[in-house]
Amino acid sequence: MRIQHRGKIAFAEGPPTVEEPQSSMSTNITFVEGLSTGEEPGPSTSKKIKEASVLDFGTDLYHIACNNHGECSNCKALLLKNKRLKSDWLSAKNKLEVCRMQIAKNSGEETHPSTASRCDLTTIVSDDEQCSSDIGIPPSDDFHEEDCYDEETPEESTETETDDETNPQHKRIFLNDSNLRREPKFIVFFTQLLALFKFCHACKCDNPLVEVQENGTMAEVTSICANPKCGKTTKWFSQPYMTGTMIPAGNFLLSFGILVAGTSATKVLRVFQHMGLKCISLSTFFKHQREKLFPGIFLHWKKYQEGLISTLKSQGDLMIAGDGRHDSMGHSAKYCAYTVFCCTVPFIIHFTLVQRNEVGSSTAMEYHGFVQAMEYLLGTGLLLKTFISDRHSGIAKHMREKLASIKHYFEVWHLKKKITKVLTKIGKVSGNEIVNEWIKPCANHLFWSAMTTQDGNGDVIWAKFTSFFSHVVNKHKNLKNPVFDKCAHGDEIQPRKWLDEDSIAYEKMLAALTNTKLMNGIKKASPFGQTSALEGFHSVLNQFSPKMIGYSYRGMFCRHALAVIHFNKNLNRSNRMKNGVEQLHVVYPKFKNGEAVVRNVKVQQNFDYVDEIYETMIDAILNKKLKKAIKELKDLTPPPMNKMLDQQPRTEAIKKKKRRESMPIVDVPPTNPVPAVVVSNPGDSTRSKPKCKACKRPMKGHKKFKDCPKNQNK
Repeated sequence: MRIQHRGKIAFAEGPPTVEEPQSSMSTNITFVEGLSTGEEPGPSTSKKIKEASVLDFGTDLYHIACNNHGECSNCKALLLKNKRLKSDWLSAKNKLEVCRMQIAKNSGEETHPSTASRCDLTTIVSDDEQCSSDIGIPPSDDFHEEDCYDEETPEESTETETDDETNPQHKRIFLNDSNLRREPKFIVFFTQLLALFKFCHACKCDNPLVEVQENGTMAEVTSICANPKCGKTTKWFSQPYMTGTMIPAGNFLLSFGILVAGTSATKVLRVFQHMGLKCISLSTFFKHQREKLFPGIFLHWKKYQEGLISTLKSQGDLMIAGDGRHDSMGHSAKYCAYTVFCCTVPFIIHFTLVQRNEVGSSTAMEYHGFVQAMEYLLGTGLLLKTFISDRHSGIAKHMREKLASIKHYFEVWHLKKKITKVLTKIGKVSGNEIVNEWIKPCANHLFWSAMTTQDGNGDVIWAKFTSFFSHVVNKHKNLKNPVFDKCAHGDEIQPRKWLDEDSIAYEKMLAALTNTKLMNGIKKASPFGQTSALEGFHSVLNQFSPKMIGYSYRGMFCRHALAVIHFNKNLNRSNRMKNGVEQLHVVYPKFKNGEAVVRNVKVQQNFDYVDEIYETMIDAILNKKLKKAIKELKDLTPPPMNKMLDQQPRTEAIKKKKRRESMPIVDVPPTNPVPAVVVSNPGDSTRSKPKCKACKRPMKGHKKFKDCPKNQNK
């Protein structure tokens, strides 16, 4: 069967069939007999090229040489030589692309994604094997993968099948290095695996004794030859062992991939179970985590953070922001991670993880994490000039009393959230609905007041914000505060629903916004960087450690470190371009009430850091560094939560459960006799028929009563 695609011909398995020529698919390609990839083009080669026959690939190959329909020996020889030449040309092209990519990599240039996916590798299959099979004609140099795909966002796409499903193409597989993680891997069915062992590989005798054993994702095949003269035993393993260990590479890499992807091992293994794929058990995954993955990630995080700190030391005065994140949605959190973001060099530089039994209560964990983070950063010698946080009273007091040399600001987003909350509550009261019209303008005015005061003067910020109280009553000049006594907008004002200065709605709004605690917070509003990046990081963290799943302390720490590295590597992604124009994505969030939000479409995420983590892990295995890292993680881990209380003995708890289950349920009568209560059947009660209020007759057929005053009025 012949397959034609974009003017290129490939032969699938089975004998070729004769087809009519298609002029629209015609492509002229010259094949030169005796020219190989190792031969430099010379005068003789040029002569061969000039004398070579030109084959029209719109016509069947067997009809070109002669009219014997493929029976001629010369035709077969010519066809075989053409296939060899195509194979040599493919191999030479791939090797050339490998060299180009290596040169670009060494010079720091980016490689085109369409070539990187094809040429990052050296061929696995030998040239002899390639020549013995039917090989399709490669695409021309001016053909790129992106020409086949319409760049479309997931929301816009309505296709139910991908191009790979509708137009299946066989792609050549290549290998570049000995890295087990990057080596291509496949799913092999059991019957197809046994087909490779139908004969003895030593004496070629048929039907040897074959035994297959599973070891997680690895298959161990033992073949014993049935020929008495041979009797050779052959063992074959479907995958190698990890470097420096006796762990099958597929088993370890499966655990590694699950962890660095931030997914759930239970769900992944259940997917494999549903499709019948042999894989490791959940206990094996936890063993890999405990003995190899957690210490490896811990070592990589320490090395990565050291690089960040050394970079920040050359930056001078730094502006940082911090925020806490609890591991549950209620008030009974077990962990709190306090993360510090550097606004000067946009990276997350540190985090601390606090367990509840370290401080005694869930509410105290954020403050304790903040103290630990500041002690660490100041201990590294960094010059901290500004710190931005939410309005946590304990953190504000600590900064005011113990770290007075560092300027402390409150994040504007949290202030805006508070203002929106109090104004929304006022607007829900009957008669105060007009306040809802001014909630968003008030929040925008708060941002403007802070951002336009670059020196951070709290009195000026408050004076600008209080101009809003006069603006809502349509008064824009000669304001009460002399620091800012007129509105900054122009003379042209759009029509609005102005408030009445004597109305209850205005008085309640004024009282809520001039609250002493809120006023002091607005005066310390940050005019510089905000903690919005930390809010975005918390969304990323939900991928690596969801709040609905409980993890151990080491699991939370390592997953948080993975989230930090992933966030830093993808924070400054460039915008995606199409035909030289930046692509935009318009969404309509529910809380915007129909208002659109326009966002830049970013390029795909970068996962190069996974290779770095893998290399750190392999180096730690080879150099025996894991034991020390395991000990450091163990010292870092606080005692379990159940150790803070007196535990009931296990045997006593089991006896109590069995005794409770065996207790009979009996009817206990009252101590004094009570009259029996007769419960009437609700279905027996009859509802009285409706009657006219004027004549007291039934409403059914009431129109016939002419003497009723109601009917007389009609």
